[in-house]
Amino acid sequence: MTTDPQAVAPGTAMPSGLFRMEDNHWVFAGPVPASVQHYTGDQADLLVRYMFTLTPQEQTALVGKSPAPASGKGAPGGE
Repeated sequence: MTTDPQAVAPGTAMPSGLFRMEDNHWVFAGPVPASVQHYTGDQADLLVRYMFTLTPQEQTALVGKSPAPASGKGAPGGE
């Protein structure tokens, strides 16, 4: 599993470094909500599973709040 968003979708607004390996599974590298602090599984997998539960309306709302992709080589519309 790769945790490098640029390797999956060049130009994505998702930052790198969101996860780190700990005890043989991926954990979020920043502060986590209390509801996830004691989760012992792979937090990267948990995030992916959550993203697939978003409704089209929730996805649309998130797109409206996302920063524009960086322009340049590898970015959509870039050279």
